[in-house]
Amino acid sequence: MYSGMSGGGEGLFDGFWDRLATGWDFLKEALGMWTKDKDLIVPSLLTGIVSLLGLGLLVGFLHLTGDLSKLSVSDTTILLSPMAWFGIAVYGVASYLLAFFFAGMTVHLVDVHLQGRDARLGDAFMDALQNLPAILILALLSVIVDIVEGIIQSAARQARRSGGIGGLVLRGGPKVASGAANWVWKVVVCLMLPIIILEDVGIGRAVERGRDMHRRDLLGIGIGEVGVGLVAKALAWLVTILGAAAILGAAQVSPTLMGVAIGLTALLVTVAWSLGTFLRWSYYTMLYLWAAERERDASHATMPAPLANVTSYAPAYASGLPGRPHGSR
Repeated sequence: MYSGMSGGGEGLFDGFWDRLATGWDFLKEALGMWTKDKDLIVPSLLTGIVSLLGLGLLVGFLHLTGDLSKLSVSDTTILLSPMAWFGIAVYGVASYLLAFFFAGMTVHLVDVHLQGRDARLGDAFMDALQNLPAILILALLSVIVDIVEGIIQSAARQARRSGGIGGLVLRGGPKVASGAANWVWKVVVCLMLPIIILEDVGIGRAVERGRDMHRRDLLGIGIGEVGVGLVAKALAWLVTILGAAAILGAAQVSPTLMGVAIGLTALLVTVAWSLGTFLRWSYYTMLYLWAAERERDASHATMPAPLANVTSYAPAYASGLPGRPHGSR
C-alpha cells in the first residue's frame, strides 16, 4: 500500500486485485480497532448524520427559493437564482468544514488508540477545535477546487454540444484533467490534516512538512488510496443496492413496510459511508505516523500494527520493535 515502507521505494503490489485485496484487509484491521474502542468511529458517524441533515436543509432552502425543480435541467448555470448559488456555496463550505473537523477528531482518536491509551471524544474535540483556523482554510480551498472543476466541466458540456474543433479540444483533456486535479487535492488534504492535528501547525507549515515527509512516497500513497477508496465505495454501493432492492420489494407489500425499508436503508447506508470515512482517515493517520517514525530514525522506525499487518510487516506499533518483513529473523 505504501511504496516507501521498505525504505527503497519498491512497489508491493503487482496489480489492481492486489490493491483491492489489501484495501479489504485494511478494512478488517480498522474494524478490529473499532471493536476495541467504539469511540473511534463516532466522529465519522456524526459526519454522515450531519451531511444528511445539511442536505435536507439545502433541499428545503432551494424549495423556498423556487430553484429545486430547476436542478433536473442538465445545465443550471443560468437558471439558478443568486440566492440558490449562495445557499449552495454556504452548504459546500459548511459540509467541508464539518467533515474536516470530524476527520481531525478521528485522526486524534486513532493516534491515541495506537499508543495504547484510552481515546476520549472530549480530548479529540478540543484538539480539532484548537486547529479550527487551518481546518477552515482547507474547507475554503476545497470549495474553490470544486468550483473550478465545475466551471471546467460545464465548459466541456457546452463544447460537446457546440461541436467543432473547439468542442473536440475542450470536451476531453480539460475535463479529465480537472477531475484528476480534484482527486489529487483530496489526497493532499488527507496527507495534510494529520500533520495539522498531531503537530498543531498552520496550513503553510503543514504543506512544508507534508512535502518533506511524503515526497518520495507519492506513488505508493496513490496506490493505497485507490485500494482503500475502492473498498469504501464498494461497501457503500453494496448496501445501497441491497437497500434499493428491499425498498422495491417492500413497496409491493404495503406503504408501511416500504417506509420501514427506507428508514433502515438510510441508516445502513449512513453506517457504511461512515465506516468508509473512518477507514480512509485511519489509513492516512497511520501513513503520517509511519512517515514521522522514519523521519526520526529510518533504521529503527516502527509501523502502526494495523497497517503493518496488511503490508507484509510485523512490528507491533507500541512495542518499539524495528519494522521487518514477515518471516525475517
